[in-house]
Amino acid sequence: MSYNFVDLFININCLNNSTTTPAQCTDETSSRLFLYYGLIPAILITFLFALTKKRRSILLEVFWGRPGVVYAMDSMSRHSRLAYACAFGASAIVVYRIVFGQAKIIDYNGSITSFLNLVYMFVYGMTFLPVFVSLTMGSVFGYGLGALYVWLLTAGQLYELAQCYITAEGIVLLIFRNVPCLLCLLYLSISIPLRFVRFVHGHRPWFVWTNESSDRCDTLEDIRNSSDGNYVADIFTKPKEEKVRERFSEGRMPVIKEVLLPLIEKFVYKRKRGFRYPSRLLSILFLTAVVAYIVAFEGMTLLLRFFMVLKECVDEYTTDEEEKYELKQLINVLIASSILSTLTVAGLFIFSALGILTNYRNHVMEMYKGKVTSIPRSETTSPATDCTSYIKYGGYQAAYLIWAFLIQFVILFLLFFFFGYLMLRFDLVTNFLQWIWPYLSVFIIVNIVLWILSKYLFLQDNGSYLALSHRGLLFNCVYFVTFYFLFLGLFSLLLRLFMSLVLGVIYLGRLDKTIMVKNFEVFDLGFNTYVGFMKTDCAHSHPVLIVFTRLMLLAARSREVELPTRSGYQALGEFYADYEVKYDSLARRRWHLLYTLHCNPTLCSLRKGHVGSQS
Repeated sequence: MSYNFVDLFININCLNNSTTTPAQCTDETSSRLFLYYGLIPAILITFLFALTKKRRSILLEVFWGRPGVVYAMDSMSRHSRLAYACAFGASAIVVYRIVFGQAKIIDYNGSITSFLNLVYMFVYGMTFLPVFVSLTMGSVFGYGLGALYVWLLTAGQLYELAQCYITAEGIVLLIFRNVPCLLCLLYLSISIPLRFVRFVHGHRPWFVWTNESSDRCDTLEDIRNSSDGNYVADIFTKPKEEKVRERFSEGRMPVIKEVLLPLIEKFVYKRKRGFRYPSRLLSILFLTAVVAYIVAFEGMTLLLRFFMVLKECVDEYTTDEEEKYELKQLINVLIASSILSTLTVAGLFIFSALGILTNYRNHVMEMYKGKVTSIPRSETTSPATDCTSYIKYGGYQAAYLIWAFLIQFVILFLLFFFFGYLMLRFDLVTNFLQWIWPYLSVFIIVNIVLWILSKYLFLQDNGSYLALSHRGLLFNCVYFVTFYFLFLGLFSLLLRLFMSLVLGVIYLGRLDKTIMVKNFEVFDLGFNTYVGFMKTDCAHSHPVLIVFTRLMLLAARSREVELPTRSGYQALGEFYADYEVKYDSLARRRWHLLYTLHCNPTLCSLRKGHVGSQS
């Protein structure tokens, strides 16, 4: 980092102590050297991983088809979600540097700086690539080298922290700031070696990519017990009646749970058993949460320390006791505003993350049923555009959430400070209320009177139907009230603008909701990325498609090992044997009838219903 957190904290402490010399924490040269030399083992390990994989279509006769193409993670997969999330969390410091323009590895400021960003992307990505590839491989060899490389990353992170020759207070702050990254590395340092030991003890293949879907050897029981298998089985079973929520026993806490739980499930998040989110989506949200923690911790620490130093400097600035009191009260308002804004923006971040998960689940479940119109513009984009959006989604979503976190913090800080200042100047509040309350009270009374007139006078049967009555009185009311609401048009306009700004700020970091008006979603680049992500993900992770493909692969493998030949239809029958689906069931017979009529359209005219209608 060019100018890191601890250096700034120490320099703030020096504001009220001119004899203290500002300290420098990080040796930037050693940090860059670690990146440079870290590329050597990263590239070497990645190449060894590539040797364990064969090419499928290019130069198959050269070097026995090796090395093959390795990749960081299967972005469609649902396995190893916690491990992938921790791998992304370990790179949170790197993401923090990239987002805030501290990702420079080469000291250069010129016309090709934008092109150097591509080099930085390769360097930082290559640094953590062996960790992801080892998790994707799922082999003894992959976990063994992955464990060694994770230990190397952990040692490098601790070495970088050890470069700070500062006070104990600065070391504690630096450790607390890096706690999430250190915990992620600690988890990987324990989890990957344990997987290595488990695979060795279980005599698992040393070089086979067991986590790759195309190389995974599934049994019928594995397919049946998978989340995709459960989804497909539910289609063929009678839906269970939803149980009515039981009332809690009497008491204060049970009543609170009875009131809060439905509200939380309705407006925040409701769990759906058996549904598994993609590893990529959860990893991106976890990475963003870690970066947001780092930003919040640094911001809160620096702001609070700066305000405390200002408060100590008040006594030297003036000798007037009344002025001292007012300045200290103003600084207290700044401190309270920073704390409240941090807590509020943290709550908004949690609300946004849970909202993204809920919307993803709702949208993907509807798209599984063929309801592609649930997302605007989902029918007008091309496959190439959807694939491009799918590639960009992860970076866009993380950047949107991080920058929305900062913008929300600034806006909330200013709002809390404004209201706190008004509380100190109570005379301004009373003058404003004395000016606004007549307009507000008349506006409320007029709206209530118009509602009562509409329900009991201008509509028939006390407003049960939208059928007008007493039209003469209604038309006179429309005529005169038009002039009154001309005065209140500005107030309604400002209220509309205020609500749009509030909702825009709240949903600023969410790509699953567009902040544009209807029919103008095309200008929302982030939302368009979400649409492409959803379409591509649904097209390649549909449970019916996955189960059918796995059954066909199972049947193909059974023929390869010279087992008794059975068709995919027989495998499908065995798959649903435990779900009370009979061969001669009404649904199956109707499906066969539909397929027969589709292949033989001329038979439609010979059906009994068609012949009867003709006669």
